[in-house]
Amino acid sequence: MKTSTFLPFLPALASANVGVYWFLNDNSPKDGFTEINFPMNVSDTPRETNYYFAQQFGFDNASMGYTGLQPRADKNGAQYIRAVFSSFEDNATSTDEQCSSGADGGGGVSCGIELYAPYNHPYVLNVKKEKGSRKWKGTLVDEKLGNTTHIGSYTMPDFAGNIKDSYLGFVEYYAGSTERNDNCDLPVTSVTFGKPSSPNKNEEGKTSHGKLNGPYAYGPCTKIVPFKKEKSGDGGWYIKYGGGGGKKGSGKQDKRHEHFHA
Repeated sequence: MKTSTFLPFLPALASANVGVYWFLNDNSPKDGFTEINFPMNVSDTPRETNYYFAQQFGFDNASMGYTGLQPRADKNGAQYIRAVFSSFEDNATSTDEQCSSGADGGGGVSCGIELYAPYNHPYVLNVKKEKGSRKWKGTLVDEKLGNTTHIGSYTMPDFAGNIKDSYLGFVEYYAGSTERNDNCDLPVTSVTFGKPSSPNKNEEGKTSHGKLNGPYAYGPCTKIVPFKKEKSGDGGWYIKYGGGGGKKGSGKQDKRHEHFHA
């Protein structure tokens, strides 16, 4: 595993702006989930390096992980995005070439890959435990083409259980100058979070029906930065956030993502 003290795609000083709770708790397996799919649509997202869209997931007896997408600027007329798969568990390990030590300035593992990705295609972030092991893999699926891209993998400690049936996703502005972030002078972005799903069955042979609660803005920029949400036809939520010019000294915050789940 490569060691890094600076991860430009996962800054140490993180302050998320929008939260959205997900649930798979109606027919959840008693031992937790070994696979979850998180749909995400970026067809209306500005192609700029500034925001992070992610879904967090909690493990029994261990610290959480998360997976998500970070828009990137076009290169030579082609559209690119960065896919991320990370763990906050201090005892997680990895030998994956696409992973490095640490997450958001603390312990854990961070994995990521930048790839060509048409923004008008629907995507799914797949989190799956390798059968017969403690290794978890993150994969990005292009639902239109059926292509899959390996994001990364890490091995959880033996005391870690499987994934819990609910947690919290987020939209976070992480790029740009400290002054712009502190003043809540944030650019406009948009994304659609789809409801999660899992092929895992409970003891009665039933699968869970995923759902999302309505997104909400939070943090020091809540009453300053414009925020819009609309429910999509498939049970997902469209989020538009940013703009408005900000207010001097209003947005100072310093938290790791794992603290955002109340």
